[in-house]
Amino acid sequence: MTGVVDWTRSCTGPADFDAGHCRLNLAVLFGADWAERLRLAYEAEAGRAIDPWWDLYAVTAYSDEWRRFIPVQVAGRAPVDTAGMTSRVEDLLEATLGRL
Repeated sequence: MTGVVDWTRSCTGPADFDAGHCRLNLAVLFGADWAERLRLAYEAEAGRAIDPWWDLYAVTAYSDEWRRFIPVQVAGRAPVDTAGMTSRVEDLLEATLGRL
C-alpha cells in the first residue's frame, strides 16, 4: 500500500489521522486485533510509531449511527455484526489507551 485516501474528508493532514480512521473501521468490522495488526504493519513499513492521540481522535467519530451506515457501505461484501460494533470499538479504545 502506498497511501490511504479518505474521500469524506479529503485534505492535506497527518497520515496518522488516516491510519487511525482505517483502524477504527477495521475494529468496527472485524475487531481490535485487526486494527492492531494494521498498526504494527504500518509502523514497521513507516519506520515510526503512530501517535496514539490520532487513534483516540478517530475513535471519537464512532457513534450509534455507524450501525446504520456501515452495512450500507459494506453492501454485502462481508458479514456485518452490528450488535458487536460498540464492544469492538471499546476494545480498540482500551488498546490505544494502553499505548499512552
